[in-house]
Amino acid sequence: MQEKSKDEEEIKSVSEIIAQAQQIEKQLVSLKLEECLGPDVVASLSDPQGTILKYVKLKIYYLLCTNVIFLLKNVL
Repeated sequence: MQEKSKDEEEIKSVSEIIAQAQQIEKQLVSLKLEECLGPDVVASLSDPQGTILKYVKLKIYYLLCTNVIFLLKNVL
C-alpha cells in the first residue's frame, strides 16, 4: 500500500513538473524574445559556449586566407 502511494506521489510530482515546464514555455513564447532582442541575441542565448560564433570566425578566417592565396597567385 505504501509503495502504491509513493508511486502515485511520484507520478503526481512528475505531472506537476511537466505542467510547470509547459507554463514556462508559454511564458517564454509570449515574451517574443527574438522580436525584442533580435535573432543574434537569441542565438547567443541558446549557444552559451559561443560555438556558432567560433564557427563563423573560423569561416571568415578561412575565406580571408583563401583570398590572400588567390591574390598572391595572381600577383606572382
